[in-house]
Amino acid sequence: MSRFYAQEAQGPLVPPLLPTLVVLLALVSALALGTGVVPLAALPGAWMAARRDPRRAWFLGFTILVLVIYLLGIARHTLLLNETPKIQERYLFAVAPLLIVATLTVSPLAVSRTAAAIVLTAIVLTLGPLAHHLLPRAMDAPSLAIIWASRRGLGPGLTCLLAAGAAATVLIGAVRARASLLARVAWIAALPLVLNLGWYRLQYRASPLEPVWRTVRDLEQRMGPGQRVTVVVSDTSEAQQYLALYAKFWLDGRSTGYWTGGEPIPWYLDVGGPARDAAARTRADYLAGGSDLQAVCPSAPPVPAVDRKRGQPPMILKVPPGGCGAPPTPPTR
Repeated sequence: MSRFYAQEAQGPLVPPLLPTLVVLLALVSALALGTGVVPLAALPGAWMAARRDPRRAWFLGFTILVLVIYLLGIARHTLLLNETPKIQERYLFAVAPLLIVATLTVSPLAVSRTAAAIVLTAIVLTLGPLAHHLLPRAMDAPSLAIIWASRRGLGPGLTCLLAAGAAATVLIGAVRARASLLARVAWIAALPLVLNLGWYRLQYRASPLEPVWRTVRDLEQRMGPGQRVTVVVSDTSEAQQYLALYAKFWLDGRSTGYWTGGEPIPWYLDVGGPARDAAARTRADYLAGGSDLQAVCPSAPPVPAVDRKRGQPPMILKVPPGGCGAPPTPPTR
């Protein structure tokens, strides 16, 4: 993981209160939509019903404690590692099963009007007045992505109304299912399924992500045992960040992120320096980057690009056996 999370050990233990509250509100919305709304809204009712059963009460207490710790930890993480707040929903994966189990097994299911109103208000605020600050990238919040995309076409008011209406419909349907566990599961599963299918279509069938993962897959097939690739990044554009991150995660440590834009080095890259030294300093067999990559290693032949039908793919160069020709500058870090 290199430098990915090194900044966690720096910065204030408790971030500023107002940005933390904003991120927490949006995380609650993402957790609610991502788990079908019902589990989070039913948590207070489940706690009230479990007070007579010590074992269930302990489990629900543990669930609430883990939920609070995770939400606070994720909020601090996103505020420390990002210039602007982002809803990194993927970090909620550990608490979602606990939340679902804690409420799904309660019979009869009880959702108070107050709890439902709080959850629906959080969703409306996240998708309404706070959306432009919190949802710049669909990749970070699958449960909010398709709603955010709809917001651009339908407008904030109608989108919030539709989202709140869908959430309320799920709540009513699950409560009316009463003791039917199968019907309750169907109601709860419907909303996350629709939202994540929408996110998949939006995210994996749109530029610039599809050309990036096709390029990384092509690199994986070309690289032999022990060979390495260096992703040369010259700016903080979304396309170059995607390329560096995907190569880092999918090539099993055979990728190095190389920054050529001066200090400070972005958190998702490994090392920085002059562009002409990228291949020599990282002992790369391949270079990957934007359309200006050929200037980094003029003697390297370009690898044929992957399918261009869905956007401009990144450029790949095969570093010749003699290197790029220029002697490397001594590393500074």
